[in-house]
Amino acid sequence: MPVVTMPDGVPVAFPDDMPPEQIRSLIEQKFPDAAAQASAQRPQLDLEVEQPGVAGEEPGVGNVWQGRMGNNPLTAGIGAVFDLFGPAASSRGAIEGVSDLASVANPVGGGSLARMLPKAMDQIFGPADEMSPRENLGRNVVRLGTNAIIPAAGMAGNVERAARPAATFAGRMGQKLMEPYAVNPGRAVAGDVAGGVGAGTGISAYEEYAPESVQESGWDPVAKTVAALLGGVGGITAMQGARGAVNTARTGVKSRLGLDNETTLPVNEATGQFFKADEVNEAAKFVQEGASDPEAAVRTMRETISQLGDGPLPTTGPLTNDVGMLQMEGGLRRRGPKPFIERDRAVDTAASARTSALAPEGSTGRDATDYLENVQRERVGQAQMEERNAQEAQDLLRRTRRQEAAPLQSMAGEGGRAAARIDETVVDQTLVPTQERMSANYRNVDPDRSAVVDVSELVDQADAVRASLGDLNDPAKVLPRGLLNRIENTVPPEDFRVSPDGTAARPVAETSIGDIVEVMPEMSATISRAQKAQNYRLADNLRSLRDSMKGVVADAAEQGDEAAQRFMQADEDFAATMGPTFKRGPGDEAQKFRKDFNLDRHNRSTTPPSATADRFLRPGQPEKAQALNRIFDQAPNPEAGRQAVRDYLLSDLANSGAIDPQSGALLPQVIRQWRQRWGASLDEFPEIGREVDDLIGRAQRGADMEGAAEDLVRTAQRGVEEAQTNTGALRFALGNDPEHMIGQALSSGDSERAIGSLVNLTEGNPSARAGLKSALVDYLVKTKTTSAVGKTTDNTRPVSFAKLDDLFKKHERALAQVLEPEEMNQLRQVHKMLSISKRDVQATTGSQTAERLSSGPISEQSLFPLEAALRLKFGMLKGGGIMSIIKKALRQMKGSETDNVDQLMRQMAFDPELARHLLTRQVDVGGKAWNAKLNRLIAYGAGARAIEEDGGEAPPPEESQN
Repeated sequence: MPVVTMPDGVPVAFPDDMPPEQIRSLIEQKFPDAAAQASAQRPQLDLEVEQPGVAGEEPGVGNVWQGRMGNNPLTAGIGAVFDLFGPAASSRGAIEGVSDLASVANPVGGGSLARMLPKAMDQIFGPADEMSPRENLGRNVVRLGTNAIIPAAGMAGNVERAARPAATFAGRMGQKLMEPYAVNPGRAVAGDVAGGVGAGTGISAYEEYAPESVQESGWDPVAKTVAALLGGVGGITAMQGARGAVNTARTGVKSRLGLDNETTLPVNEATGQFFKADEVNEAAKFVQEGASDPEAAVRTMRETISQLGDGPLPTTGPLTNDVGMLQMEGGLRRRGPKPFIERDRAVDTAASARTSALAPEGSTGRDATDYLENVQRERVGQAQMEERNAQEAQDLLRRTRRQEAAPLQSMAGEGGRAAARIDETVVDQTLVPTQERMSANYRNVDPDRSAVVDVSELVDQADAVRASLGDLNDPAKVLPRGLLNRIENTVPPEDFRVSPDGTAARPVAETSIGDIVEVMPEMSATISRAQKAQNYRLADNLRSLRDSMKGVVADAAEQGDEAAQRFMQADEDFAATMGPTFKRGPGDEAQKFRKDFNLDRHNRSTTPPSATADRFLRPGQPEKAQALNRIFDQAPNPEAGRQAVRDYLLSDLANSGAIDPQSGALLPQVIRQWRQRWGASLDEFPEIGREVDDLIGRAQRGADMEGAAEDLVRTAQRGVEEAQTNTGALRFALGNDPEHMIGQALSSGDSERAIGSLVNLTEGNPSARAGLKSALVDYLVKTKTTSAVGKTTDNTRPVSFAKLDDLFKKHERALAQVLEPEEMNQLRQVHKMLSISKRDVQATTGSQTAERLSSGPISEQSLFPLEAALRLKFGMLKGGGIMSIIKKALRQMKGSETDNVDQLMRQMAFDPELARHLLTRQVDVGGKAWNAKLNRLIAYGAGARAIEEDGGEAPPPEESQN
């Protein structure tokens, strides 16, 4: 279904079977003003065109183009393109719906423009076979010149409209065709007409002078296409020559005198001459037109060079990182790759050399691995030495603790001897002598029994004692045998006397004070026995009798009896001497001990000597210990008694488990528990308590020290195991060559920490640190390079940017720990230089600058439409053969390698300063002199029509391959 864009810009689809005349009529009815204007502008020629298409096919949309070409010169001109491109667009409707552009279904040579102009020329000049050579020349000049001016004028007038983005291939192709008219459309149209006239002249010359055998053969389309191309180039050259005649005259004198030489720029390396100002201007125009952003390109190039340091630089295209500059360099590389390859090799060589130069002179990676292995040996040796030292310290501490416990251990068997010494102090040195001294005092009261006193008042009490003796009357019992007799002697039985007044008689009793004193000690002992025998009546009677006796003596002392007075003094001495120690009360242990002792002084059955210490020294019974201390205070050598107590207590402590039977060391916890059990009893002997407390402290310190020593031994043992098994960063060096050491550190999962550990391990050893750098360089050379040694001038392995870039992305911070800042900057320069030199350098098809630099005046990429048409028309082999011949002819048309402008641009690729000059030189960019694409399309059209007129004859496939 054909789609036609109306004069108001709206596309309208028409049925396939609607005739063009009907479409035109409908459009004219809808838009009468536009139809009237188009009719006034349309040439008054018979432009009726046959129905397009091939036999047997329905008419395509070529008629639609015929209906539009008079109204829109833009589509009229572009129709010629689709005349050529129709087959490649698959014959019918391939690009239907294109805004402002209609497709043509006719095959090559059968388009509307191809048919319309020959008919117009026949009306003007007559049939071609009836013309003279001069008339045929005029016919071809007019025909091809018109072919140029119609589309050129249309495109020049629609540049602004065509600036809108195109959504289809045909639309984009049309925009490419209109690019030359954007700056100076008048100049470009004039150039196109000149090119068309030249193409017509070339075809006429071919038709006039070429042998008929060639013109009648299958080579005629090829030859006619080449003739049109050459003629077009000649025409435009002639126009430019005429235009430059004035300039040539003006600059001729300057050129001959060398006044237009650019002496500040490098000379032409191909000729050794200075470049001319016009040449530099033209080159600057091309460079500035081709660059995406000249100012940014210069700025980027300057900044990049400052980052690369000394040495060969990449070419200027990558240095600028400008798309246009990269495209230009791509074209230059294709035309003359050798110097570019040499520069690339120089850059790769410099990168390799800079990388290798990071290794310190005279150093190898083995300096690092050998040092680190020695560090490991020293680590293990140090750990083993620490283990030995810890064990020796532990052994010394154990010996010290055994020695510390030895004094207490020696006291374990001293308990019995210490108890005997305590009894000796209490009994033999204190109690017995004291009692004997007191007894002596009492014996001296009335030694000859001469001091007689009346004891009549004691008779009743004596009777009470007799009556209450009970079984104590038995000498074998508690009461001593002589005691009763003495009492009886002291208080005689019945002895009545008459009172002086003659009244009733009363008993009269008399005894000496000596007898009273003698019986009193035994009465005290008997009172104790009576209490133990639970004969409390007897005890009370005895106590009453004793008190009465003391009363009788006291009365006699008051009456002046000297014996009685001596008794009272002895009694006072007894109270002062025995009272504080042995007579503090019935519950006092010393008093009880004295009484028990007096019960059996000779046999000691009631106070066995071995039990004396245990009687006074009891855990938690400080009163007994106080009684013992009082006895010691009265003893002639108190310290001897207390020393015996110390030995006795320490013996008890030694036998309580205070010493470890295995190690022989004091056990502080056991000693502490013993101390707590004795508590206040031990406090009664402060020196002993302090000694025990000090023993606890020393035992605890020893235990703590031994625990610490054991911890040190275990730590040292773990240190040995750790040094042997957990080697840390040293594991990267043990058993590895230098580059594998670096590789494993980088791949450890935390490269920054691993490399940092290696750096720390080599700190303080310059040789090892230098070796670490050399190991890193070995790693870079062996793993971050390629085997393509042809890329370097010295056959060294070139550094791979991809590998180095990956290394930087992952491990740059780790690398910076090994290298000094300036060395790391050098490696960064290598990375930067390689990243620049590997930038994509290519010429984009369709770019004017790219076409100039890659193919000369005619780009082979632009031959695609003709090649596609030829292959579709004659098949792949035959069409390819024809295209091969055309390309050979085009290569003969390319400029010389020594072309000054091209040479200047080639030199620019290797000279950043020259590139800066061309990018910043003040020049008038201006517009393009002609539309090279349109000129080539006209030539292709001429060849295509020749193919159609000749009936599709073409050279045989075997010839086309040559």
